[in-house]
Amino acid sequence: MAIYNTPCLAAGNAADICVMPSYYESFGLVALEAMACGTPVIASRVGGIPTVVKDMKTGYLVKWRRPEPFADGLEVLLKSPYILLNMGQAARDVALTMTWSVVVDKLLDVYQRTIIQRHNPG
Repeated sequence: MAIYNTPCLAAGNAADICVMPSYYESFGLVALEAMACGTPVIASRVGGIPTVVKDMKTGYLVKWRRPEPFADGLEVLLKSPYILLNMGQAARDVALTMTWSVVVDKLLDVYQRTIIQRHNPG
């Protein structure tokens, strides 16, 4: 669900806020994609979402499956363009640490360290 009723603060984005009231998410790719666009995320604290969304930094993580906490987060962000903009910028910064090139470099580093340790035990 996206909120479209306020002007987008990050040029080119169609949504100001991404809301994910999920019961389960394996990783949270939707959240990561929104964050890559500079969009803060309000999401359920389930599955892999907390790996992506940093509570109070890139959005809000909601632990209850009730609409009120989601509405509270929406109200804060919609009433404070400053918080919305700062969370959006922080969201983009976090998303940039999870690009394919960054992830591949980290994975290659793990493989290289594993090979070195296997050939040079102790």
